Amino acid sequence: MSVSATAFELLHLELATQMIARHEPPVALFRLDGMGFDVGQRLGDKYSLKHEPRLVGDLQVVKWICKDFWQRTFMKDIDTLKTDYQGTFLLCDNDFHVLQPFIAGSASKEELMPYLSFPCGMIRGALFSLGVEANVTAEVDTHEDNYVKLPKCSFRISVKPAASENEQINN
Repeated sequence: MSVSATAFELLHLELATQMIARHEPPVALFRLDGMGFDVGQRLGDKYSLKHEPRLVGDLQVVKWICKDFWQRTFMKDIDTLKTDYQGTFLLCDNDFHVLQPFIAGSASKEELMPYLSFPCGMIRGALFSLGVEANVTAEVDTHEDNYVKLPKCSFRISVKPAASENEQINN
């Protein structure tokens, strides 16, 4: 793992920990997602600057997220991309480094969600920078005893339908 990836992970861990300590869980999740959105939008703009021709369609944009954005941000490729071809995509990372600090313990889904809000916001921001509005949620698998299988993590992207031309004209 590179120095920049380690620095990012430590910064992210401290940011989420401090946000949890200072705010109620819904506020912490909202703020972390918002910060992630801002970072993701800036990185998406930066990374896609030289991408010609412009990406067209949700599937092309999500594939770009899986290959270019993920590689540059997390220094690895996404392991699996699944889609239902109706605007829902599932990005699976079987070794999501952000969750590495929790491997030794027995964290529940609820305890991990604040640490996954920032990456969800980053994905949402990167998608937005390429013209795709979406909701992004994190999912972690659990054992029978309700503890998560770390560091495996999935991100569900639900693309919002584009507004029709009539709606855009009326606004």
